[in-house]
Amino acid sequence: MKKACIVFLIDALGWEILAKSGVEFPEFREKRRLKTVLGYSGAAIPSLLSGRPPGETGHWAMYFHAPQSSPFSATRLVSWLPRRILRRKLSSAFLKWLVEVRAGIKGYYSLYEIPFEYFRFFDLCEKKNIFSENGLNACPNIFDELSGNGIEYRVWDWRAREEENFKEFTQELRAGILQFFFFYTPELDAVIHKFGTGSERVVEKLRLLSEMVTESAQTASEYYDDVHILVVSDHGMVDTTSVIDSSVFLDTVKFSMPDDYLVFLDSTMARFWFSNKEARESFSSRLSALKSGRILTVDELKQLGAYFPDGRFGELIFLTSPGTLIVPSFMGKEPLKAMHGFHPSHPGCDALAAGNHSLPDLSSILDIFGLIKSEISWLKRRSET
Repeated sequence: MKKACIVFLIDALGWEILAKSGVEFPEFREKRRLKTVLGYSGAAIPSLLSGRPPGETGHWAMYFHAPQSSPFSATRLVSWLPRRILRRKLSSAFLKWLVEVRAGIKGYYSLYEIPFEYFRFFDLCEKKNIFSENGLNACPNIFDELSGNGIEYRVWDWRAREEENFKEFTQELRAGILQFFFFYTPELDAVIHKFGTGSERVVEKLRLLSEMVTESAQTASEYYDDVHILVVSDHGMVDTTSVIDSSVFLDTVKFSMPDDYLVFLDSTMARFWFSNKEARESFSSRLSALKSGRILTVDELKQLGAYFPDGRFGELIFLTSPGTLIVPSFMGKEPLKAMHGFHPSHPGCDALAAGNHSLPDLSSILDIFGLIKSEISWLKRRSET
């Protein structure tokens, strides 16, 4: 008998987002509510693919402090140019050339609105394609498991649009050769960021995704005798309710960047590195007084599996309260309608796993790795009989 397993990884398909939408996925026989990890998709997806927290995968934030290995080190050669020139498209093309051609980085990254003069202090975390064998920095992933067990598979990811990927995916289903299909789409994530969790545009997108899963199940059933379908996600989202002006804790202090400190302003985190003890004390005091977030302690980072002893992702990390964004930040000058990257204890951040067959008990996105490993065992066991 021909067996196949199809895994859809739908970015930002949060438990509460789906429940609020009223959209049904007919293929769902069972579903589980899952806690995510601290961080953004760059942290959550590697954890989902490996079953290990960020501190073990080596993947947390997109950028980390490492001037000695920065692919942007050559920017110091042109840092003397006026800012109006450095902010033009020409500078973006130069940065992309440094990353993709000169450094050969294959992973996902974005330049966002990071000030040109600070790029040289940071390195990119995701240097390889995480959706491939040996794709993670510090541990194996599910694709290593597939290869090691001789399972024929293919991956569709962010490198092409969802519509284009789905056409190729359907063609592969009809070929009836592969045993394992992994389909990742980030498009729902983008819609929720732009319109908010309860928008009709989100509902519309969820309906399209539901139809895509149903169509896949119907197509696969024509070419395979038994098909297992899993739909999993990396995190949910929380609607934006307030913002904190980054100037509150940056422009009013007497220290300068990069001489006394460095900061990377994510949407929900401000991550600091210090070369001046007085600067550390001043920022710690100022941030501790804010009611819109808090400094994460070492013990809490360890508990969340996001502690890095070398401080590469931040020596001091300020996390905003759920629903609060740092604006302006290196991510942009205007707030998004909804965001993730808040403390994973917030229910709006919860992800999910669902399938057209019986599922084991699951509580975290870290459990998805074991779930897919059981599918590999099922495929291998069946193929040997």
